[in-house]
This record gives sequence, C-alpha cells and structure tokens, in this order.
Amino acid sequence: KCAECKTTFRVEKNEVYEGSKRVASMKNGFVVPLCQSCHSRFHNDRQFALKYKMMFQRAYELEHSREEFLNLIHRSYL
Repeated sequence: KCAECKTTFRVEKNEVYEGSKRVASMKNGFVVPLCQSCHSRFHNDRQFALKYKMMFQRAYELEHSREEFLNLIHRSYL
C-alpha cells in the first residue's frame, strides 16, 4: 500500500535518500512504499520528499546518534 495515498496499484519501494546514498538507504531500511504518482511527486516536490527524509532520520535517531546518521547520509534533515 502506498504510504502517502494508500492505493495498492503499482506500488514499489522507494529509497528515501537517493543518489549516492541509495545503497545506505536500502541497507538501513530507509525505504518507503509509494505508487508511481507519489514516487514522481517525491522526486519533483522538495517539501514532499523532505517530509519522508525527516521522518526516517527521526526514527533512526531514536536508537542511534546524529553522528551515526551523518556517517551514513552525510547530511542532517532536521
């Protein structure tokens, strides 16, 4: 099910931290299920993407330090 619009049509996992951080995203579970429409929005709407980047960073930092997050992603979104 799409995390954003809740559709079950054409949903795929999307790495929250893309580009050179794609592997770190997959390895650490920084993935969110999105339909094609929401996936496109993720890549074209900075505020929309920032919502997920912040959410995943907050969740990671519940059990890890900010320094550990920075070592993985090299940027804080908080």
